[in-house]
Amino acid sequence: ELSPTLSSKDRLSARQKVLDTGGIQVDAIHMDPLLTLDAYYHQIHVHREDLLSEEVTWLKEQNISLVLVDATPLASAAAKAAAITSIYVTNITWDFVYRTNLASLEADRTLWQVKPSLNVEEWLSKFRTMVDQCDADVCQAQAFIQHQGQCPLSRNIPISSIFTAPLICRSLTSSHPRSIREEHGIPDDAKLLLLGFGGHSTTWQLQDAFLPFGWHAFVLRATPDEMPSSRFHALSIDTYVPEYIAQVDVVIGKMGYGTVSECLTAGRVLVYIPRVHWPEEDSLASLLSTYHAGMTLPLEDFNAGRWSAVLEDARARKGSWTIRTDRWEDPTDATASTVALVEKVVQQCHV
Repeated sequence: ELSPTLSSKDRLSARQKVLDTGGIQVDAIHMDPLLTLDAYYHQIHVHREDLLSEEVTWLKEQNISLVLVDATPLASAAAKAAAITSIYVTNITWDFVYRTNLASLEADRTLWQVKPSLNVEEWLSKFRTMVDQCDADVCQAQAFIQHQGQCPLSRNIPISSIFTAPLICRSLTSSHPRSIREEHGIPDDAKLLLLGFGGHSTTWQLQDAFLPFGWHAFVLRATPDEMPSSRFHALSIDTYVPEYIAQVDVVIGKMGYGTVSECLTAGRVLVYIPRVHWPEEDSLASLLSTYHAGMTLPLEDFNAGRWSAVLEDARARKGSWTIRTDRWEDPTDATASTVALVEKVVQQCHV
């Protein structure tokens, strides 16, 4: 049974194990397709059999009865080899990312310049084999629970094993969160912007002139000495972002599931700088467009401080949509709904 609280020490433990290498980003906006595939090949793919054997052994030793997977192909392959049910609970899997990266490398040979010594045709062949293996590994799962904003799954996955879950995000820590205006000494009539790029710090040079008159900006993962004026407020790495999203007028950042879901449920427009070679972007942009909740700001305009028009337009749309909950009674209860769906799918898998 999955529903009881898992916070007690005897019910929840953590284990560190590298089974995928994620995406290799040059900076907050640019992902490198070649370095991403190269990392998985050398760190995971060539060691696949050893990693798989170790994981199967551990799963059996721990008497694991269910494996829930975010995106890692090897996790579902290990579960299958250990005769354990595995379910993906996610909006994206790495096989999709890697196959899209592979297509980019096939179409654009300039992307190979980061490793000029590689034989392109030889490594394309190696990467194709690797991506096909990732696809096969993901397909070992018994079911796929997809959150809104979902990316395409492998064609080899039967539709009957795919289930839809609600949009999910972190909730506020309190129904009456502390006032960020009071905490930072900001006038009640000021307009508020949150600026952040996920887990990445930035090296962009901010200027006071970038903000229109009457605006203040909170900058994530920043230090006070980086702020150009008293209208910019640095937020530390441990800032609980949902409480800020809920109280600002507009968010500027990059496209990522967490940011998108938190902006949507808070009724805030996400002004996003398009990411380069990040396959999840199209699916998330489509989700935002459903609610007219996303606006693009080209990187060159962001760097040049041409923010005024897009900020005012985005602020005018604030709270102008309601999340479609479909059969979900409350979008803030998405976690409980997802857990209930997992329990239902597990029961079906064991029939």
